[in-house]
Amino acid sequence: MGNSTICSQIIYSRIPEQELLKWIEKYTTGKVFLATEDTVNEIWISKFDDFLGSKGIKKVVIPAGENNKKIESVAKNLGISF
Repeated sequence: MGNSTICSQIIYSRIPEQELLKWIEKYTTGKVFLATEDTVNEIWISKFDDFLGSKGIKKVVIPAGENNKKIESVAKNLGISF
């Protein structure tokens, strides 16, 4: 997507897979990632690992704590440098 921009979306749904499909189908496989922190991953996100993997969505799990939720921390976990 030539001039793409960074996009984030908060989804409130009883069927999150269905809502996610509306967004991820717009992008080439491998171009979407989900960033979460380790506590949320343990409680909720890990329940969707099969779905995420089947759609080529990379999951990035960062340590809990506000300092780790900066874009620089997420980039570091993805192996991206600015």
